[in-house]
Amino acid sequence: MDMTPERWTYLTRYLREVFAREDESLAGIMPRAVKAGLPDIAVSPESGRFLEFMASMAGRDGPAKLALEFGTLAGYSGVWIARGMASDGKLISIEASTTHVAQATETFRLCGLAERVSVRQGRILEVLPKIAQEIGKASVDMVFIDALKSEYPQYVEAVLPLVRSGGVILIDNALASRWTMDLPPGKDADRDTVDALNRKLGADPRLIACCVPIGNGVAMVRKR
Repeated sequence: MDMTPERWTYLTRYLREVFAREDESLAGIMPRAVKAGLPDIAVSPESGRFLEFMASMAGRDGPAKLALEFGTLAGYSGVWIARGMASDGKLISIEASTTHVAQATETFRLCGLAERVSVRQGRILEVLPKIAQEIGKASVDMVFIDALKSEYPQYVEAVLPLVRSGGVILIDNALASRWTMDLPPGKDADRDTVDALNRKLGADPRLIACCVPIGNGVAMVRKR
């Protein structure tokens, strides 16, 4: 059966209705952020539910205890992740924009997650080494990457030593962003960067990799 645009639209609506209905707290995050001047950009609700699901089983014996997020924006994806983690778990989210940090901090407060989420301001590749000194190697259960596509390969290599054996890295926009993966190579630099990363992850002997075609595509790898 061919996947037509109409069929894909229907199935996306179905997934959202059945598996990823937002509660009042989640539904209010992006309207509040847009009103404050932030871009209307966030993972889809079905992608958010997938993040929550993965966080609920990414730990050694159940939910994740320690997770990292690259790209906080208004905190929408972070709320999904934190809700899936252990009650004593900790999410550390890195965001370059001070405006976004302030908005996300308020989001986590309103969602009752202020004590479980730490938002660090700065460029990911500059802040991550400082976090590494705090948490140590092979300590992270789960990572979610949704920031500069041009830096995706560097993010993966930088964070991999911090992820424990059996831990997972989830990467948003594995199939689309302002582009889609069926765009011919050479037409968009970010598309080509993500394509090269996907292919590298799929062949990396250190990892078990796959991709889930929800939202804009979420690549996921498990560290051996």
